[in-house]
Amino acid sequence: MKIEIGCENELWDDYESEADIEVSQALIDTVKVGMALLNGQDQFWMAEMFDYSIDWGQRMECSSLHVAKDHVQWSGYIKHTDVRLVSESIKLADLEAAL
Repeated sequence: MKIEIGCENELWDDYESEADIEVSQALIDTVKVGMALLNGQDQFWMAEMFDYSIDWGQRMECSSLHVAKDHVQWSGYIKHTDVRLVSESIKLADLEAAL
């Protein structure tokens, strides 16, 4: 599944504009568990974990999956920099459709 990515550092333009998500049942199950934990919890709005199901198209560090109550997204740092890339938000239904 292709997904758009952006950069939090407006001075950095040396990155791919799309990444590939390796959608699997394990990824969907992880997202569902995260969403279930967050639903009904007013004080928590996001769960985060290291995840390497995304291929950024370049060497990355600290690739993370962010699970919110109604969407997911990924972030990570370009290796040996402080430049953080962030994916667009995706609904669970869109992940399930890509399976």
